[in-house]
Amino acid sequence: TGPPVHRLDPRGTQIDILVRRDGPLARFGHDHVITVRDVEGFLLLAEPEGGSRADLRFAVGNLGVDEPEARRRQGLDAGPDAADVAGTRDNLLQHVLDAEAWPWVTVSLSAFSRQDEHWSADVAIDINGQRYRARQPFRLRFDAGVPVVEGLLVLRQTELGLQPFAALGGGLRVADPLEIHFRLQGSPR
Repeated sequence: TGPPVHRLDPRGTQIDILVRRDGPLARFGHDHVITVRDVEGFLLLAEPEGGSRADLRFAVGNLGVDEPEARRRQGLDAGPDAADVAGTRDNLLQHVLDAEAWPWVTVSLSAFSRQDEHWSADVAIDINGQRYRARQPFRLRFDAGVPVVEGLLVLRQTELGLQPFAALGGGLRVADPLEIHFRLQGSPR
C-alpha cells in the first residue's frame, strides 16, 4: 500500500548531454553528445506532491559518445570519425570524470512542487565526489498511466567540480556549459 512507485524504464528513459566546442580553434573541433545508458532508479509519486521523488544512478563507464541517433536527436551533423570518438571517450573517462575513482553518478529529485502545470524539484547530482544542488523546472505528464518527467538542465562543468577538457594550450576546448536533455519514464505497474 501507499503511493505508487515506478521503476525507471531503461527503454523509455533518455538522457543526452550536449557538449559544445569553444576557444579560438573551435572550428577545428566538434560538438558532442554524451548519452547516458543503463539508467537505474525509481519515481515515487505521492499526494501532496511534496512527498514525491525520483532517484537514479548510472555507471560512468557505460556513457555513449556521439552515437548517430543521439546526434540526430540533438540536430548535429554526422560528426567525428571512429578514432575521434574513441579519443573523446578516453578524454572524458580519464581526464574529466576520473571514472576509475568515481564510477557512478547519482541524481535525486525531491521536494516536488507544482503551480498550475509548472513543476519543479530540488535536484542533487553527485559526481566525482562533489555534490551540485539546484531548483529545477520540469514537465510531468502521464502517458497511458505511466509517469514521464522531461526537461532541460543547463549547468556548468565547473559547478560540478569538473575541469572542462582543453587541448592545444587551450586553443581548442570544451565549453563550460552543458545542456542536459532528460526524459525519465516509469515502467508500467
